[in-house]
Amino acid sequence: MDRLKKYLLTAGAIFLCGWIFLFLIFLGKTFSYRNLMTLDPQRAYDVVILTGGRYRISSAIKFINKNNIQSIFISGVYPRTHQHHLFPRSKFLKNVPIILGKKARNTHENALEINEWRQQENVQEILLITSDYHMIRSLMEIKKANSDLKIIPYALKSKIDARFFQNCLIEFHKIWIFFLVRVIF
Repeated sequence: MDRLKKYLLTAGAIFLCGWIFLFLIFLGKTFSYRNLMTLDPQRAYDVVILTGGRYRISSAIKFINKNNIQSIFISGVYPRTHQHHLFPRSKFLKNVPIILGKKARNTHENALEINEWRQQENVQEILLITSDYHMIRSLMEIKKANSDLKIIPYALKSKIDARFFQNCLIEFHKIWIFFLVRVIF
């Protein structure tokens, strides 16, 4: 019995160390997306925004107002939401097409909804806007559904507080679920 207890404690310690190591890698990757990137001012970008996180739309509006944008697709919009709810004329300065995707309820469905939209619009490259902690899994899901789509990630910086670390923990575990489902299916 002592031998079994020792084995279980050792296995538990190894698992915990591995979990901490992988979570630190996840955090490092999350923070790497926080670096502000510069866009080519001569190019017009097709922007995809994923809803869900706090201040994603308002932060995206600030970014869009400063850059050359060709079109905007917002995935995961609540069905009763209208364009003027998300992009009030007092804050949104661009005159570009905005399409609201109202089918997606999660990141996997975002990827499918983006695929449908980009095929209809013949889009080959997108500028993806989502929260920094959400970027890793978003890229994985979208690339899985859109293998030939070029994606330029633009992560919105989250405020570093308890909520940020809670969201990171949730995303970290969702990534593991993504990998397990991919291996099984």
